[in-house]
Amino acid sequence: MKFHEWGLEGNHLTKAFADIGSEVSKEEFAEMSGYKSVDDLDKALEQAEKAEEEEIKNKTMSTPNDSKSSYNYFVINDCLAQTIYRWQTAYMTVECFNKNYRDLDEDWEDCWEEVEDEDEMEEFDEPMMKWDIPLLMYVDGEPVETDDILELHEIKKQHLDPDSPFLNF
Repeated sequence: MKFHEWGLEGNHLTKAFADIGSEVSKEEFAEMSGYKSVDDLDKALEQAEKAEEEEIKNKTMSTPNDSKSSYNYFVINDCLAQTIYRWQTAYMTVECFNKNYRDLDEDWEDCWEEVEDEDEMEEFDEPMMKWDIPLLMYVDGEPVETDDILELHEIKKQHLDPDSPFLNF
C-alpha cells in the first residue's frame, strides 16, 4: 500500500530500485518511494515485475528494456529524485575545466563540450565549455535546488560562469 499519492509504481518503481536500491537500505527505499513498509514495497515491486513480464510475453514491447522508465533516479538530501526532460546550460572556462575536471571522470567528456558557435562565443572573453545539465525533481513533485544538482555532479558553483542560465533559472 502506497503511503503517499506520489508513490512510485510500475516501471518507475523498478527503474528507481535498479538505480539506487543498492545505495540505501530497503526500509529507506520504501520510505523514499512512497510506501509504508518494506512488505508493501516488495508487493509493489513484485506486481511491477509481473506486469513487465506480461507485457513482454504479449509482445507489446519490442525488448525487455522498453518497459523501463527513462528517468534516472538519485538520492539527494535523503530523498528520491528523478531527472526531468528539461535542461539548463552551464558555462565554465576551458582553463577551469582542464584544471579541475578534465581527468576526474571519463563521463565528463560526454557531458561537457567546447563552445564553438561564434554567436555564442561573443558573450565570452575566453574559450568556454558548456553542459546542458538535466534538471531534477523529487518524486513528490518538488524541484531539486541548483546547489544540490551541482553537488550531485561534484561541480563547484564558483567554477561556473555567473551568467550561466543554469544558475539563473
